Amino acid sequence: AIETAQRALAADNHAKLWNALGKAYRAAGDPGKALEALQEAIRRNPYEEAYYFDLAQLLMAHHNFDAAIRVLEAAKQVIARSAQLELALGVAYYGQRRFREAVDSFLRTMELAPDVAQPYVYLARILEHGAERMPEIRSKYAAYAAANARDPAAQCLYAKVLMAALPPAGYPAEAAEAEALLRRALQLKADDWEPHYLLGTLLERKGDVQAAAAELERSAELNPDNPAPRFPLARVYLALGRKEEAQRQRTLFKELTLKQEKAIEERAASLKKLELTVK
Repeated sequence: AIETAQRALAADNHAKLWNALGKAYRAAGDPGKALEALQEAIRRNPYEEAYYFDLAQLLMAHHNFDAAIRVLEAAKQVIARSAQLELALGVAYYGQRRFREAVDSFLRTMELAPDVAQPYVYLARILEHGAERMPEIRSKYAAYAAANARDPAAQCLYAKVLMAALPPAGYPAEAAEAEALLRRALQLKADDWEPHYLLGTLLERKGDVQAAAAELERSAELNPDNPAPRFPLARVYLALGRKEEAQRQRTLFKELTLKQEKAIEERAASLKKLELTVK
């Protein structure tokens, strides 16, 4: 692919060919040359949104979120109202831990493309940073869940939004609505760890610790390397008087969390950070 693009460029110095060359270099494991080619594509045609997206994607893959943000913010000055660029900008803000700005970008993406799943998935991970906009967030997720009534993920996402706004204790109407959504999600897809996990935490709040334990156990069975279900499972085991099992779950929670963090650190350390060169 690299050789083909280079031959074509010798005859026609076109932006599309530079973009193709950049993607070929990336696939071949040469991010430095990919960066140069993708930038050249933008210089030759600054009005093609896919070129900005490809460059930002390469930068984010190498954890240079700051440079990706600069690329995408510049792109928005040229190409207004692009759901693809807005979503990518939200992901870049997310990677840079600029969570409030990420919330804004994901909500703008929902406005531009309400049927695209990714902004709902990403925003659901940082709901605590969107507390001031929770009525708007709830409205958008409710509409998305209603429009995708046969999609278990859409039901689960709306349940997460409802749960994020619950008071510290009690079982108000929103909790019951979230429980119904999660049960609906599990009817549609029974082997997904997350709705079992969320339902387990809701049932614990409700005081039904036996049912909560069953849901959390199933979640841990479906995704044994995920630490998330382990800590609430330890709590419900303790409430049931199963002290030894509770201690085992607490130990597993610590071990799996450390393993997860180490894997993330090793992945980040293995990546060469790409520096954006403006010509």
